[in-house]
This record gives sequence, C-alpha cells and structure tokens, in this order.
Amino acid sequence: MLKRLKSVSMMLFLMSASTGAAYAVSTPGVTDVKITQQSGTCTGIVKDGTGETVIGASVVVKGTTNGTITDFDGNFTLSDVKNGDIIQISFVGYKTQEIKYTGQPLNVILQDDTEVLDEVVVVGYGGSQKRAALTTAISKMDNQVLKNAAYSNAGQSLQGSVTGLRVVNTTGQPGSSPDIILRGGATITGEKSSALIVVDGIVRNSMADINPSDIESIQVLKDAASTAIYGARANGGVILVETKRGKEGKVDVNYKFKIGMNFSRKGYDYLNAGDYLYYTRLRFKNANQAAAGYGGSWNPDTQNGCGTTKNNYDVRYLEGNENLVNEGWLTMTDPYSGKQLVYKDYSGQMEDATFNNSAMTQDHYLSINGGNDKATFSTSLGYYNEDDQIVGTGYKRFSGALNGSYKLFPFLTVKGGATYTWSTQPELWIGTYEFFYRTRGMRPTWNPWNEDGSPNSADSNISDGNPAYFRDKLLSSNGIRKSTYNLGFTLDILPKKLVLNGNAALYHYDYQKEKFNKAYQLENQSENTTREASIKEQRYTQE
Repeated sequence: MLKRLKSVSMMLFLMSASTGAAYAVSTPGVTDVKITQQSGTCTGIVKDGTGETVIGASVVVKGTTNGTITDFDGNFTLSDVKNGDIIQISFVGYKTQEIKYTGQPLNVILQDDTEVLDEVVVVGYGGSQKRAALTTAISKMDNQVLKNAAYSNAGQSLQGSVTGLRVVNTTGQPGSSPDIILRGGATITGEKSSALIVVDGIVRNSMADINPSDIESIQVLKDAASTAIYGARANGGVILVETKRGKEGKVDVNYKFKIGMNFSRKGYDYLNAGDYLYYTRLRFKNANQAAAGYGGSWNPDTQNGCGTTKNNYDVRYLEGNENLVNEGWLTMTDPYSGKQLVYKDYSGQMEDATFNNSAMTQDHYLSINGGNDKATFSTSLGYYNEDDQIVGTGYKRFSGALNGSYKLFPFLTVKGGATYTWSTQPELWIGTYEFFYRTRGMRPTWNPWNEDGSPNSADSNISDGNPAYFRDKLLSSNGIRKSTYNLGFTLDILPKKLVLNGNAALYHYDYQKEKFNKAYQLENQSENTTREASIKEQRYTQE
C-alpha cells in the first residue's frame, strides 16, 4: 500500500510537467528520398517482484530522448519504436532493465536494487552493520572523491559529497580547515555548532592532520539516534573517519603522485600611471572650478601620487627635466595646467612581486601493507606541498602512519598503531584584509625598487609597506606536530555474534610559532632597530 501511495505521489508530480511537440517542415522544391525502417508503437506493463504495478517508471529508447512513464496501472505506450531498439526501464530503488523490442508487448518485472542495502557502514558505538539493518541516518562518502583530486584538508572532500552537510571554506589559504555544519548548526547561544570529528575512535579538532590517502572510509552520523553515544558535543553531527589497515595477502607496495595548478582569476584592470595622473589631476581642476567663489582650492602638485613636488613619486614637469625622457620616462599633457608632464609608470610591478599567477600543488604518497592469517601490517609516508597565490605563503605537510595486528589465539587479536604529522602554514605579518587593501592601493607612480634593484621599503603614507621588502624583514614561522598512539584488542566471545573490543589511545598536539623583526626602514623615516622577537607555544595531550 505504501509503495502504491509513493508511486501515486510520483505520478502526480510528473503530471505537472509541461509537454511539447516537435514538427518537421519540408522545404518547397526539394525532393528528399530516404529508405527508413518502419516504426511502431511499443506497449507494455511494469511490475515489481511482488506483482504490484509500478507507477511513474521511466521507459526510454536507449540513446534517444524518446520516452514516457507508466500510468496508474503500470501501463505505458511508447510510439516511434523500431524493431531491435533497446528499451530502458528504470525506477528509484530498482535495478534498471534493458529489453530488446521485437514488436510484441512487454511485460517487465523490476528487481530491487540490493547493492545499496548491502553496503557496510561504521556506526557510532563501534563495529559495522549493513545499511539494511540500520534505522538511523548515516551517510557514507564515496571514496572515489578522495582519489580524484589532491586535498590539503580531507574535510574539503565532503563538500557536495554528503547530503545535508554544509562545508564552507572561509578562506582560500592552503591548509585552512573549512566549517563543517550539519542541520544548519543552530544553537541557543547563537554560535555555530560544527560537526564532531572522530578519527579511529579519537576526537580531533579538525581533519587538517589526516592524509586523505590514508583514509579508508568517511561516515556522517546525522540524527540524534546515531549520535547519542557522543552526547551534547555531537549536536552538530558526527564525522567518523577510519584509516587504512593491513589486510591478508601478498605485500603490496604502492606509490601515488598527484600534481595540479591553481590559476588566479582575472581581477580588476587598474589604471596605469598615465591614466591615473590624467583623471586625478583633472579631478582637482574640476573641484577647484566647482568651489570657485566659496573660498579654498586644492593644488595637485602637493598631493601624494600625482604631485610634482613629492620626491617619493616619479612625476615632474617636463621643463627643466628634459633629461628624464632619455632615461625612459614618459610625457603627457597636464589636464590641470596645460603644461607637459614627465612621469614613470610602475603599474603592475607591485602585483607581479606580490602575487603568483599560477600556484603548483604536489602530493606524494608511499604505502606498504600486507599480512597473513596470523598478522597484518600497514605503513605509509606522505608529502603534500601547495603554493599560495601570495608569494612566500603556502602549506606543507609530512605524514607517516604505522599499524598492525597479531592473532594471539583464534579468539583473541591484539592491534596497535601510531601516526605522526608535521605541517607548516606561513602567515602574513599583517591581516589578510589589510594586506590586499594596502597592496592594491599603491599608486602607479610610486617606485617599488631602489636604484640597485632591491625592494624599496614603502610609501611613507602606507605604513604596511612593500611586501617584497618586508617579506625578508618581518620573519614568521610556525609548525604543528600531531601524533597518535593506540593499542587495543578484539575478543570473540561468541564468533560473529558477541565481540568485545578494547582500545586505548593517546593524542598529542604541539603548536609553535616564532616571530622576529630584522632592522627595517620606512621611506623618509629613520631605521627601526628594535628587532622584536616572540615565541608562542601550545601543547596538550588527550587520552
């Protein structure tokens, strides 16, 4: 009865779709003679394995758009079908069938698709079950997602891979952890409730320290029933991650290498020095004309960027500076005074020294695993390196894993393992917003280079300075070390019926950040020799 009601609902939805017709129009005066196979009308009925008719099943001629759906009684009529055409019949929850049309009515019996029901998933309280036996909401990510691309953070692979899960990348910096939120993430405090991440039974604060190539499976526990074992901290759902283990068989040595390129999108086209001078000085002229009679005026020659009296900007009147033309300076007519200006164009040079048009990503992974009926082992090494769009930043990660198991008795197996990850993510000396705002705001008449070709410190009115200069002056480095150790056993009290699992784990987190400022000097200012230094450390151990 439920199946019929669901089928009726599907039929009502499909009946709301619009229909159309296609017409062929012949061209007068043109005779087209073709020999075609005679077409007929294919009729039939679609039922399930219990004999119930299936309403709304799709019936299509394979390789074409010629199709229809079954009616309330499971019947269908499909016109313009030739003998020998392959008819495809499909419906949600059933295996798709293909039948060769011979001119006779079709009697189709759809079989249940049991592959989805036989899928094995990991549950929150340990162990695994077939999906058909589950009454809770658990989604399993397709492992092919991890194989098809290189990820700095395994959490990024969940984006668009699991229904009901919202994965938001709050920054484009390589190695950053996305916000993973289930069911909207609403809380009574107004704070976001991120999903709880559990890796091999150990709660983690992110998935940044997991090599995606080490992952065997990812399950997402969605509803209250499946997450109940984790209590209130699982309000935002639970992400269960299982890493790869050794398997019985021959020793398998595997090496994988992935490489990719990230390209910056085309941004805004900024004015070159000539256009900048023209419109800026014209603005002062128009402003003075508009303010005439009201008192006060503005002199463009004293302004930053377009002024001819500012030594830190390469703008002069041509009169008396004719020699600069031979040094590569350009000339233009001043819209303010009508005189000739001579200037140097540095537009785009700051951007080229600050940003990468393309950034490379490389991912190396080596694994060795094997075993027999008594013992199994698995070990792996990984190296990931992703350049950032900002010169001097990026993300690097080294990872290693080792685990094994040994069957002491037919009913008792001991197991253990360890993982180690080191990563670094260089930071800017100022905030990201300030960095982009300041570097994009540099005027194209300002020379970012000294006469010897070394980077100029900065425009004296932009204290954040020239990134090419401060990159080697305001030094910063950081590193995160994460390691896990686990030891456990499996005791078969009643084989395949009653099993006792025991596991003890230790998770160690170590973060260190060092900063040191070399002596530096802003343009037209005295040298800063304070040489500030600082170190920040954070360590904790979780059992």
